[in-house]
Amino acid sequence: MRNYLKVIRIIFFATAFFFPGISPAKEGPTMHDRIYHFQHRMLPKWTHESEGKFYKDILNSDFDILFNTASNVVGKEFSKNIIIQRLDDINGILLIFPEPAEPPECYFVFIAKVNENYRFITYEKTQDLSESGDKGVVGEWLPNGTHLNHGSRKYEDAEKFVNDIKGLK
Repeated sequence: MRNYLKVIRIIFFATAFFFPGISPAKEGPTMHDRIYHFQHRMLPKWTHESEGKFYKDILNSDFDILFNTASNVVGKEFSKNIIIQRLDDINGILLIFPEPAEPPECYFVFIAKVNENYRFITYEKTQDLSESGDKGVVGEWLPNGTHLNHGSRKYEDAEKFVNDIKGLK
C-alpha cells in the first residue's frame, strides 16, 4: 500500500508539472494529449503497479483518486462524465468515458482481477480507413507497458464491449 501511495504521489506531482492548469489559449498539451495520458498511461500504471489498491478502491466506491486526477489532468467536465460500473459476474470494473473525439481515446476501459494479477482492457476509437464500418479497437495494456491489439470492432456501446471481452483469453 505504501508503494501505491508513493506511485500516486509521484504521478500526481509529475502530472501537475507537465500539465499545469492549461487553458485552450495557452500552448501545451491538447485536450487529446491529456485524455490519452490519463487513459493510456496513468490508469494502466495504477492498475498494474498499485498491488491491487487502485482496483480495491474502485470496488469499494472510493473514487476520489480517479475523479480528482481526471479533473486535474483532463478537466472537470470530462471527470464528471465518467461512469463506473461494477461487473461482479466477471470480476471487474467498467469505466465508461465521454464519447471520444479522436483515436485512440477510449470509449471504455475494463479492469479485471485475474488470480493475483490484473487486466487493463480498452476499447479505443479508431479511424475506419478501410471503410468497413469499424468504430473501435480492443486493446490491452500489460504490466510491462506492452500494448496489445485484439482487433477492430464495429460497435460503440458498453454492453457489446462487455460481451466481447468475456471471450478474450
